[in-house]
Amino acid sequence: MRVNKTWMNKTGSLTFEVRECIKKNVLSYRYYTINEDGNETLKGVAGTKATAVKWLKKEYDIEGMFKTKKKPRKKVNAVKVEYDGHKFDSMTERDFYIMMSNTKHVSNIELHKTYHLLDGYEIASIVNQSGKRKVRKKSYTPDLVCDITGVGKVAFDVKGSKMAIPRDFSLRKHLFEVKYGIQLVVAIYNKKMKVWDYS
Repeated sequence: MRVNKTWMNKTGSLTFEVRECIKKNVLSYRYYTINEDGNETLKGVAGTKATAVKWLKKEYDIEGMFKTKKKPRKKVNAVKVEYDGHKFDSMTERDFYIMMSNTKHVSNIELHKTYHLLDGYEIASIVNQSGKRKVRKKSYTPDLVCDITGVGKVAFDVKGSKMAIPRDFSLRKHLFEVKYGIQLVVAIYNKKMKVWDYS
């Protein structure tokens, strides 16, 4: 059996998934619940995606819509490492920290500081049986924030390549810079030139 496509919805502590499967040229839609520990339970099999969603919503008070589950982009050098008492998501991020720590005009380095972007809210919904939908608050955590002499405070998001930049990054950057007045810069290490590229 091969999974062609997956739609998902997260409500509270549960994640709901509808998977379009094909076996011997026959399509079916299997629907699951997944708890916070990652344990999944097959709830049933339907002939269409709409029917699968309908049965899940009949059994659970699901908020919002089911969205296509996208395959995660591969992270370059995404090996968690520890250095100088700090934990880093990748070796690239660690190397950037080392470089900035040894730069004369850089001071007050902060790692993984979370910034609030948007409040959560509740709104009326014609989709959910409860008649309302809750939207969680939005926050952003840059990899490194520091003061640079003559420039001021700058936040950095370290990536292994341009392909690792999330699709919604431009919106996140806009919200962050407008609210905090701190410029947000993407730092990517250019292996060929052996320099850091900024954008």
